[in-house]
Amino acid sequence: MSKADHNDLPDLVKTAIPLPWTTGGPNDHLKPPQTASNLLTVSVADPVYYLKHRVITMKQIEAIKKRLPRGIDVRINSKNILTFRVRYRRKGYPDQIKTFPDEKLAKQWLAEQERNALLGIHFPQI
Repeated sequence: MSKADHNDLPDLVKTAIPLPWTTGGPNDHLKPPQTASNLLTVSVADPVYYLKHRVITMKQIEAIKKRLPRGIDVRINSKNILTFRVRYRRKGYPDQIKTFPDEKLAKQWLAEQERNALLGIHFPQI
């Protein structure tokens, strides 16, 4: 192959790119070790969540989850906004599920469903 033919080759053929399966061999000790300055450092910021137009952190979300009664879950939608999903269950009746933007409203609705179930009103049967 003459020098003129070599210049006609595509750039990928000219450059020697090491293949992934060629690393980790017996001659790796000849390569200089990577130091911290060689490595790419990426800092990842904590995601931001919103509760009623307030910015909160994941630590605060965990504190909210701990104080919620059974039947109320914290949900995070695709826009990182917190909502509260209430599920009221009673044997022999269908689950009643409703979502609220506020913790106080969710607790009130759950208490109302429990009260109505005890009185036997407004609770559909299967």
